[in-house]
Amino acid sequence: MTSDPTSLALGSHPWPHDDDTPVTGELTYRNSGTDAVTFPVSVEARGPHGEPAPAGLFTVTPTTVTVPAGGAATVTVTADTRVGGVDGAISGAVVAGDLLRTPVGVDREPESYDVTATFVDANGEAPSRHSGLVIGMDNDVFAFFDGEDDTARLRLPKGEYFAFGDVTTGDPEDGRTALLPRPVLVVAGPTALAFDARAAEPVRVTTPDPGAKPVLAEVRVTRAHEGSRVSIGSLFIDGFTDGLTLAGSDPDLPDDQLELVVATQGTGTPVGATPVHHRLAWVERGRVPTGFVRAPARRDLAEVRSHLGPAPAGHGYDLGAAPFGADGSGPMGVLFPVPTGGEAIDYVLGDGFRWRWLLSEHGPDGDSVADYSATDRTYRAGRTHEQRFRFPVFGPGLPPSSYDYLSRHGDVITAQVPLVNDGGDNLGWSVTESARATLHRDGQPVAEVPSASARFTVPPGAARYRLDLDLVRAPEVFDLTTRVTGSWTFRSDTVPGERSRKLPLSVVRFTPRLDADGGTPAGHLLRIPLTVEQQQGADNGRVHKVEVDVSFDDGKTWATVPVVGGAALVRNADRTGYASLRAKGTDSKGNTFEHAVIRAYKIG
Repeated sequence: MTSDPTSLALGSHPWPHDDDTPVTGELTYRNSGTDAVTFPVSVEARGPHGEPAPAGLFTVTPTTVTVPAGGAATVTVTADTRVGGVDGAISGAVVAGDLLRTPVGVDREPESYDVTATFVDANGEAPSRHSGLVIGMDNDVFAFFDGEDDTARLRLPKGEYFAFGDVTTGDPEDGRTALLPRPVLVVAGPTALAFDARAAEPVRVTTPDPGAKPVLAEVRVTRAHEGSRVSIGSLFIDGFTDGLTLAGSDPDLPDDQLELVVATQGTGTPVGATPVHHRLAWVERGRVPTGFVRAPARRDLAEVRSHLGPAPAGHGYDLGAAPFGADGSGPMGVLFPVPTGGEAIDYVLGDGFRWRWLLSEHGPDGDSVADYSATDRTYRAGRTHEQRFRFPVFGPGLPPSSYDYLSRHGDVITAQVPLVNDGGDNLGWSVTESARATLHRDGQPVAEVPSASARFTVPPGAARYRLDLDLVRAPEVFDLTTRVTGSWTFRSDTVPGERSRKLPLSVVRFTPRLDADGGTPAGHLLRIPLTVEQQQGADNGRVHKVEVDVSFDDGKTWATVPVVGGAALVRNADRTGYASLRAKGTDSKGNTFEHAVIRAYKIG
């Protein structure tokens, strides 16, 4: 049995619907068999959110059909959009018994109105270039005002919208662009709005460094409404243009419903061989001002000095930072080249923001080989702050983080334990030569994967688990921390609900004082401070004792060393080479840990 056509589209019907005319479509069934077939015919359909179509919206006649052998029979399907109850795209199937389903659909427009937008340049004339869009705050509309004329129209459902336009005056190369946000656009009838550049005033940001060169700037407006959150912004390569302007919003809104972010990043005048950058960000809440002009003095900025560890010959670094608001969003950051083994100075302004830093390391071919990211940091104007990247010892660490290092959701255990954080406990990643993650449940293997991070599906119920990790870094890229191994035991039960549960996890960070190359003299007694870190939010016990071993033959043999006053005391070998370190312990709830760092530091 086949149908012709293979689907029925019964049109789109504009609001209002009290004068709609029912639309019909014919569907012919053809029987290629040798026997006549009789079957019932009906329509099953649902609205755009899965709700059943109201009775009477679709009808079919006749409701029972007999198709003769080798013959055909026709039914008529009717869509009557005067029948209310469901708006939008209503779709489903014409059901021929249990033989055949033929798709059918009709679009019943919800209460909607024409919205007319007019674009006006700074001279009161038609602009040389313009654009506009609207985003629904209480619906899923996303639409552009299309057309080259200075007037454009949209058909929009009744509701509340966030509209944004930009208008260019004169030659676009001159950069005379006006940003014209309309955070509140209520459509409850035929609506007209104007994107008028004459209402805008300049956007201008200068730094106290006359030699500063902007690289990237951004203006972003965010609107929140009844659980919806929408951001619209503009990026400016090489900074804000001289002719950029901004129009204010009306009316003012509560602080948690409207936010303007203005940000710029660029280079400054170097201090000798030390590069200088400016990273500035502002936030205005509850309104969008008309124009935005800022000229912070040096006393308004925080100075952030980044000390950068050495890297192999041919490697390079890029240092970036981006500001983030309380909701986790923020403007883009910029990565600037910085010297390996040197320093960088960043002047930061960003009250109301937390800053996230990233040091990216690339090899001679330009490919990334390692990243080190810093946890969110805040700064005070007029202060100098110090931070360190890519200094040893590299090894396991658990800095505060928005994601789980070891967790369970339902019966899935996820492991992503950081194994190569740097000495400043910046979250580390590096290319690897090999990696392996293995999980045991009550002594029996669950799975093994060729990665240092993994998701394991486990049987339901409570059990004791052991997680084993093994990561080997490429020796031609890294001469320190060439391998990291670790084992952790913990109990875990099925975690119901929508949220994952963090699992107990402890590590020990080794923080000895080493020279710039990660070395210390042969035969020297080295004090290695120990820092126990645990996954925040997990049911960890207290760690009262840590045992530490040292190896001078890359982990072939180990010797226990004394731990006094929270530090391990290691008598270095009398020859040049490397020292490897291993820590192990048990918390007060019976969870254990043991991890080793091969070639933790140099000797000689």
